[in-house]
Amino acid sequence: MDTGISKLQEKVKAYKEVLQNTKNYRMQWQSKTKGFIIKQLLGVIEHTGLKAKVTEKSTIENLESVVLDLGRTSSGIGESFENTDFKNFMVKNNGALIYQQFIQWQDHGYAGEPAY
Repeated sequence: MDTGISKLQEKVKAYKEVLQNTKNYRMQWQSKTKGFIIKQLLGVIEHTGLKAKVTEKSTIENLESVVLDLGRTSSGIGESFENTDFKNFMVKNNGALIYQQFIQWQDHGYAGEPAY
């Protein structure tokens, strides 16, 4: 008579594997992945002349990100204030490319030449 113990043991084993993988990915992000992404993005900026900056967001532990920020500019749209010469111009976000830590990243041997 199967009491379900073997199924429970399989689920516990799978859970432990997922937990260990999570720990491994977090260590890899700190030791390799984050630096690799930053290096690649800086290389893209340098070789293309793209007006952008690379920033790190690390306010939430184990949910960090690397951002290629294309900046902000005036949208050219302005709201006039009644009975004044003042205008409130809207700001346009030019976009960003975000790499977040929680995404599972596999090492495919890209550590050599840049990807661009």
